[in-house]
Amino acid sequence: MKRLSFISLACVLILSLALIPISTFAAAPTADHVIDFSKESVVNSLTNITRAAFLHDTDELSTGSLNIMATGNDPYAILNTKTMFSSTGGIDGNQYQWIVVNIKNLSNADYFELHYAIDDGSFTKATTTQFPIDKNSDTWKTYIAHLPTANLEGAARANMFTKARPSTWKTGKITSLRLDAMYSPSGIGLGDEMFIEYIAFYPTKAAAQAAASGATIALDDKMPNLAPPYSAAIIDFTKEETISRLHSKSNLNYSYDTTISPEGSVKWEATNTDCRAYVDTTLFNNTPVNFEYHKWVAVTIYNDSPADTFEWYMTSTSDPIPVAAKHRLTASIEPNKAEWKTYVFNIEDANLVGGNLTESVFKNGYLIELRIDALLSSGTPIKAGDTMYIKKIGIYASEDEAYGRAPETTVPDTTATTTAPDGTTTAPTTFDPIALVVSGAALSLSSYAIFRKKRER
Repeated sequence: MKRLSFISLACVLILSLALIPISTFAAAPTADHVIDFSKESVVNSLTNITRAAFLHDTDELSTGSLNIMATGNDPYAILNTKTMFSSTGGIDGNQYQWIVVNIKNLSNADYFELHYAIDDGSFTKATTTQFPIDKNSDTWKTYIAHLPTANLEGAARANMFTKARPSTWKTGKITSLRLDAMYSPSGIGLGDEMFIEYIAFYPTKAAAQAAASGATIALDDKMPNLAPPYSAAIIDFTKEETISRLHSKSNLNYSYDTTISPEGSVKWEATNTDCRAYVDTTLFNNTPVNFEYHKWVAVTIYNDSPADTFEWYMTSTSDPIPVAAKHRLTASIEPNKAEWKTYVFNIEDANLVGGNLTESVFKNGYLIELRIDALLSSGTPIKAGDTMYIKKIGIYASEDEAYGRAPETTVPDTTATTTAPDGTTTAPTTFDPIALVVSGAALSLSSYAIFRKKRER
């Protein structure tokens, strides 16, 4: 009978283990470009290893994986993709915009991070590429992300959003990758650990999903909204009453106009060079412009003039004394563009250019004064009669909102695995093979204990 109980226990354990999903131990998928860390030679090809140990491991996966053990914040290693994919000279970023990674993230990292070099170029903050992952997770998980979007997200966190836009991932051959892997805004610490089985690249989202069925969509190709939910401050010149909020004009005539657009605009006509008017900022009512968050300006204009620069001035509570050079903002526009067009500017960048500064004065504080010059030309001087029509000027807390992009909303399928905005997945209640292993083993051991007691009697 004792032999039968041991056989019973063994059978339950074998049956339970057989029911664990094979995908947990899946091999690298088929793709034109796969970095397969199950191969020790691929792990050994990593160079410039910094603040971490990058080792081949066969304990977590018997087939092998890369084990990264951090010794400090910002660990990384470099992989030469030009050599690895020598037949193509690297990865064509424009063609292969989707990444699939299979990882076990035991660390505090909220994001998977990498950098890339284009055509033998350098790694920069603008090439920071990140997508969300589950932290402190003791299970293997597969993630899919759109790399150009991940680049814009990562660059935004590195305060390099405008330098990365549009993403350079699509502009050439990816000849090397800097694999940081673990990133957290709170920092990566000594002992933080991650395992990576593979990294693969695909031309489409559908191809990535076909290769990694059931993977979490960590980041889609719709531009995410990174900013806090602060309301926009809008100067809406399609409303005739807004004109009354302009004052203290100089070298300028302005009037409400419906000839260019039936919905209305302000006609901004120079009577001499250096025209300007001030805006009564109480127009914004209960929407204080906070420069800690409001970083973007969008202007919708019809530029029937030689002006190639949109110019304006602002002061704030953190720097309230007006100094022309310091508080000036400029951004490029198309001259003699007799059609409606919206331009989006980053406030800090426009201030750096307009004021010829090394650091913007609009990092924080609240808007006090706003002066619109609008018409500025680096070539042909502005003269009497030069005209621009302005529909709206908006100050926004995100580039998405400034461009008029809105996140898509979908009704979740309650019968299938769903993906949250942060990349985590939630599945419906289902059969748990791990629980079966534990409960099966416990049942067999308890049966064996009862059997022993009976025998001892």
